[in-house]
Amino acid sequence: MKKLIIVLLYTITLMAEQMYTQVGMWYEEGKSYSGKANPSYAKVLAENSPVKRDLFSGDVSTVRYMVKTDLLINGTNFSRGTYIPVNTSVNIVSIDQRFIFFKLENKIIMTFNVKKYTRLSSKSFFQRQFKNTKVDLSSYSQEVKQNILQGRVKKGMSKSAVLLARGYPPMHMTPELDSNRWQYWEESAHSHYYYFVDEKFDGNL
Repeated sequence: MKKLIIVLLYTITLMAEQMYTQVGMWYEEGKSYSGKANPSYAKVLAENSPVKRDLFSGDVSTVRYMVKTDLLINGTNFSRGTYIPVNTSVNIVSIDQRFIFFKLENKIIMTFNVKKYTRLSSKSFFQRQFKNTKVDLSSYSQEVKQNILQGRVKKGMSKSAVLLARGYPPMHMTPELDSNRWQYWEESAHSHYYYFVDEKFDGNL
């Protein structure tokens, strides 16, 4: 059985689309979900793809494998569990109208869009979280880079650096990033406000 699982993961890797995380995100163990492995979704949704089909219509004709996982990333962007930094290389395995399955090292992880909180379509959510190029961190100091890659938000960091480290705040409570107050959730029952002065992080409550 173990050998079969290794072969299956290797097969999924070969058929998956390599992309990079565009912000930091956390995954945790939850209830199991399964999806159909279809890498053509990722190719269509990549920003520079010449293909114009909308594969969120549910039209799937090249399904070959099923993927299943209990490692989840909540689209509301909870900061609990295991951290995945920006620019992490992942392989997109499956995408449908709500769920995105990707492979990270030897793990299959699923992230999902909660539209009433993100205010994004599934396609826009995918394109915000994953791209086929890395984020350019060259304009940040070495200290800020380290904070970004470790998911730490420190006083004086710019809004763009906070986004890379912490991810996007749910848009139902922070509809405009021009605001000087962003609201993040650590989990469903606990949230904090992040305050900015002159576009720099000034602390949270």
